[in-house]
Amino acid sequence: MVSLTETDAVAAVRKALDELQPNESYMAGVVDSDNVDLDTIIKSKMVEAVAMVHSLAPRSRIADAPAIVSPVVTATGKVLKVEVPQNMLRFLSIKATDSPYLVTELIEDGSADAIRQTDQYACGTYERPEAVLHRGNTVNQIWYYSLATELGQNEQASARLERISYLTYPAISSNAVQVCTLLKDAVISMLTGLVLTIFKDKVADEFFSQARLQMGITG
Repeated sequence: MVSLTETDAVAAVRKALDELQPNESYMAGVVDSDNVDLDTIIKSKMVEAVAMVHSLAPRSRIADAPAIVSPVVTATGKVLKVEVPQNMLRFLSIKATDSPYLVTELIEDGSADAIRQTDQYACGTYERPEAVLHRGNTVNQIWYYSLATELGQNEQASARLERISYLTYPAISSNAVQVCTLLKDAVISMLTGLVLTIFKDKVADEFFSQARLQMGITG
């Protein structure tokens, strides 16, 4: 992950706009109907641009997303339960120590596949693990089916979790936002497109298309 500062984002978007239409008036002092200057508009669209790119990009482009350190983990029987924040933007993977397989897709709570997990003969196993996202009022949990064996008497549930990785909804902190390394250029293109929707919709579509190509999306 790399930091994209507000200063760098503004400079990059202004550069893209300048190269696109160097004589356009909106490069110097353009304001919208609320008299918000261009730099403020760019900054206000940063989080949205990162969220869109992180949501759409292929997994191969978000390989540097960090593993989550010390999540809250409990277990019931052979079911491992891992707390995840309600602002989780995109689930990436979960792996238990006793299974060789990563789970990269979540089953939604209440679906037929989720209900199937209540059947001990049809639920996921350590050889074919599955995971269900349970949404709560204050906290969400991922239920991992199933461990090879139940926890020992003095064993901590966290010891059975080898890794969990996900992206949370981006936020500005210290005037910067965290971006997956391979997606920084795509974020700038997406950001430029979002800014241009205020002024020139047709040109904005070109930047959205460019962002998709930079994400590796060709279809």
